[in-house]
Amino acid sequence: MNALGSVAGLRDLLAVAEHRLTPDYVVIPKVEAAATVDLVAEILHDAGVVTDLVAMIESARAVTEFTAILREGRTPPAAVMFGAADMAGDLGAEPGTAVLEQARNSVLHAAAASGVPVVDTPFFDVHDADGLTDSVADAVRSGFAAKAAIHPRQIATIADGFTPSGEEIRWATEVVQVAERGVGTVNGQMIDEAIARRARRILARAN
Repeated sequence: MNALGSVAGLRDLLAVAEHRLTPDYVVIPKVEAAATVDLVAEILHDAGVVTDLVAMIESARAVTEFTAILREGRTPPAAVMFGAADMAGDLGAEPGTAVLEQARNSVLHAAAASGVPVVDTPFFDVHDADGLTDSVADAVRSGFAAKAAIHPRQIATIADGFTPSGEEIRWATEVVQVAERGVGTVNGQMIDEAIARRARRILARAN
């Protein structure tokens, strides 16, 4: 939907509330307060629409208020999405700069502390296949739950990147089995809870 503070956003929300079909989720842009998510949730609930809400975090204020957005609302978002383009504009920063990465990392850290999955920002150059592959790999390594796409041609690459390989699944399965026994090694590496948590995340992505 469009931003809730706009006429277009209000029309979008009303269209979802009155439509006979229920979307799997609604992405709410420009979220800077828990009240925004609560308002969308209340209107949809009043209309009998049960769906997950995804809050877009794409401004400096949203980053500073992020913990409150996750914890103080009556209806916390099911997931959040980092919006790099608007964030860069708000910060006056160029894409890929350290200050933008700092905002991205801050969202990841706070969301992890609250157990909320984060969707990474899209890769905007639809003609740069190698760049997309690298960006997806970085999102996976960084702990994002998913990555947004801005063009259908990006979907397969994103899906492939977030799907563990057979080798990763075998490793993760062995790690979990060893961890359940309490102590042991896999490929010469001592297994502790931190390694087991990573393995369980890999297996979760495989499902």
